Amino acid sequence: MRALVTGASRGIGYETVKILKEKGCRVTAVARDFSKFDIAGVETVSEDLSKPFDPAVFLDKHGNFDLLVNNAALMNQLDFTTYNVEKRNEIINLNLIVPVELMGECSRRMAMSGGGRIVNVASIAAYVGHPDIWYGATKAALINASKTVAKQMGLSNVIVNCLAPGPVETDMLAVIPETRQQAFREASCNKRFATAKETAEVICWLCLEAPSHITASTIDVCAGTYTR
Repeated sequence: MRALVTGASRGIGYETVKILKEKGCRVTAVARDFSKFDIAGVETVSEDLSKPFDPAVFLDKHGNFDLLVNNAALMNQLDFTTYNVEKRNEIINLNLIVPVELMGECSRRMAMSGGGRIVNVASIAAYVGHPDIWYGATKAALINASKTVAKQMGLSNVIVNCLAPGPVETDMLAVIPETRQQAFREASCNKRFATAKETAEVICWLCLEAPSHITASTIDVCAGTYTR
């Protein structure tokens, strides 16, 4: 199987690439910087997805994929009163427009070749009224868009799901104030954050092993930090 993973050079994306590679997938990893990337046998594509990006052109160049993991994202942790237009447009583009358009183009091509699986990495920020208003809003919209594509592509054997992690031990934690981090720890069942590896394990399960009837769904990986 060919797999495409965005935001792949570190954190959840890195661990996802590692597991998919170990399970025999041919992986194409997309990120801005691969200077610290050390997984052998992976095609790396240096691409800044916050810049203008055409999924059709990208796929024409790099080929079609059986699996897509939309992981690239940005969080600014800005109050909604202090967001400027540039920051707002940047986060909407990277967190919503790019993954939705890539999902759309990949799903169309998957349908033509017999099917495929897509996992979009959202967040419990979609549900909780996140302090970064545009981060929460884009993640909520990504979940909704995933359901739409899953419904439209279901008869073409294209499976689409989301992951909604709570805080994960990655570089993104650096923008979350320590007081908020502590509140999340205390709210979780095990008083800790998820690791990038265990989060990636759920992604890879959805990609490779989950029953096909699990589609248009969102899997929370937050140890009860948020319960629905």
